[in-house]
Amino acid sequence: MQKRPVLRFVYDPDWPPFEWRSDIGRHTGMIADILKIVGQKSGIVFLPVPTTSWSESIGLFKTKQVQMISAVTPTEARKKFIRFTHRSLFKIRTVLLKRFDRPTPEGDLPDALRGKTVGVVKGYAIVSYLKRRYPQAIVIEFPTVTDGLDHLRRGEIDYFAENDATAGYFIHRRGYGDLEKSVTLDYLIDLRIGLQPETPEIVFSILDKTLASISPDRFEAIYDKWSGEGNMRNLQTKSTPFLKTLPLDSIAIVIGLVLLVVLAGWYHYREMGARFFGMPLGIAATLLFAVALLVTATSLHNSGSERKKEIAHSLKTVLDVTHRSLIEWFATQRHHLNHLVNQTPFLADFLQKDGTIVPPDAEASRHLYLELKRRIREADGFLIIDRNGTILSASEPALRGKHITFPPVRRQIAHAFKEGYAHISPVRIEKDRMGHLRHYYLLMRIVDPRTGRAPALFAMRIDPAPLFNIVHQGRMGKSGETYLINDQMQMISRSRFERALKENGLLPVNASSFLNLSITHRGRPTKAAEEAVGGRYGTDVEGYPNYRGTPVLGAWRWDEILDLGVIVEIDKAEAMDSFRKLKETIYGVVFGIMALSLVLVFFMIWYARHTHRLLERQKSAYRQKCEELDTLATTFDQAVQERIANIAKEKNS
Repeated sequence: MQKRPVLRFVYDPDWPPFEWRSDIGRHTGMIADILKIVGQKSGIVFLPVPTTSWSESIGLFKTKQVQMISAVTPTEARKKFIRFTHRSLFKIRTVLLKRFDRPTPEGDLPDALRGKTVGVVKGYAIVSYLKRRYPQAIVIEFPTVTDGLDHLRRGEIDYFAENDATAGYFIHRRGYGDLEKSVTLDYLIDLRIGLQPETPEIVFSILDKTLASISPDRFEAIYDKWSGEGNMRNLQTKSTPFLKTLPLDSIAIVIGLVLLVVLAGWYHYREMGARFFGMPLGIAATLLFAVALLVTATSLHNSGSERKKEIAHSLKTVLDVTHRSLIEWFATQRHHLNHLVNQTPFLADFLQKDGTIVPPDAEASRHLYLELKRRIREADGFLIIDRNGTILSASEPALRGKHITFPPVRRQIAHAFKEGYAHISPVRIEKDRMGHLRHYYLLMRIVDPRTGRAPALFAMRIDPAPLFNIVHQGRMGKSGETYLINDQMQMISRSRFERALKENGLLPVNASSFLNLSITHRGRPTKAAEEAVGGRYGTDVEGYPNYRGTPVLGAWRWDEILDLGVIVEIDKAEAMDSFRKLKETIYGVVFGIMALSLVLVFFMIWYARHTHRLLERQKSAYRQKCEELDTLATTFDQAVQERIANIAKEKNS
């Protein structure tokens, strides 16, 4: 191992979040992170060999052109040509995905899938499972996950089988929000490293020992880093310590009142003599009130927690509905643009036989723009861009010949040439003096039907008004708003509070919030903006300051395909207003009853003491009368004895 051996390996080029080939050709994802740790700990050098599909990766391994498969599920068929590590990388359940507008299978699953089409990636271990477990289903294999999900969202298949993590990643981070998980299958994917059977035993030993040395927390951190649902799952399932569930401030007030009344009762006991009635009654009443207040406070605290759950659900619903609406709207524009560019003679006059494109001149560009506007009413201009980012032609003649250098836009251009389309969100940067990047663009690959080559992209500039209308439908209450941001944390929709922002000096008087408002507070990104741009999907119902500096509750998500983030927020004061009023009313009633009860208790104590004094005075008077009667009786007895003695003396004499 001191010689740092090299293991050439293949991987699945389209299987996020576990692994995929990035736009710059790197092995990326959970498995890549784990191999990096294993390499650092063991000294093994892992050299990825790029492929275009999982089937190609398996083919290279079978022909022994590589020594390793980065992550693969053991099956009886694979054990004939692959030797697996004992340690697993991940164990993930499998789900069936469906379109959100399609019904969920009910009853016995084999019967429910009878005659239904179920998509799966070709070469995956689950293929044989589906055919064996659900023989009445029609299993259709696709080269990649993306290809299968695209068929699913177009309604060309009924379901698509994929592991839970990958399904969540595509839904929450790849813009497939119009799909959802419907059924969990009883099939567990057990990912392990696979090597050639003749690999030295020491390599297996080192890999297993190195994997065993990685803590479960490290595995979980890697999973949460890449999983689209990790953050949302943590918010929903993270347990709260018991002490944090109690209303400690209310409990402190109750304890203080109890101590105060007990001390007062003790004082009465020592100084005022309320021994038999006042002291026990006061303590009992105080403890009863304390218990009542504690129960009320705890109940209100639980009600507040339930209210926050309701708000979180509402925020997430608005977020998901808005996101789906955006996906459907952009999909419609993409369909129209693809039809116009690649299925009509719209650009036929400019495509050459050798597969190149002749840039339209100013007059031709004007005609192209008018035709584009006539065909697609949401169009507001266009650019024709080559692979180097040079604008060959544009609806605005001044942009002709300009070169696009902004890295995020260049990445989207490269993505469009690779995948066929891409989206560019507006961005405001200093270098963009012409302002051509301050618009929404839909990029479509121009394919020459004769050669199949793509010499350039057609970038349709989009009128943002329809987008603003979609976003504005997501406003909750009087203070709620839904808005869009780009990866520079700039607002790319319109704020609901433009007037207030201008009055408070947060926005120039003559400007709109579109691209002129940073989603920051005191120089730092707001929580929603930071989380969204980080690719995370989540909610916060505890409260955080938004770009206005107002405490809000919010939900957020990022869509890599649309190249934008969606944020839904509502002022915390408004969201919790009904609960606050309920809390004040209940506390008012409880404290009112307690006050009246305390008055009654103290009156009873006073009455008891007053009655006790009267009894003591009457008792004292009674004792005095008794003493006087005793004295009188004694005097009378003495007089009688003296008289008897005198009479006896007179008889004797």
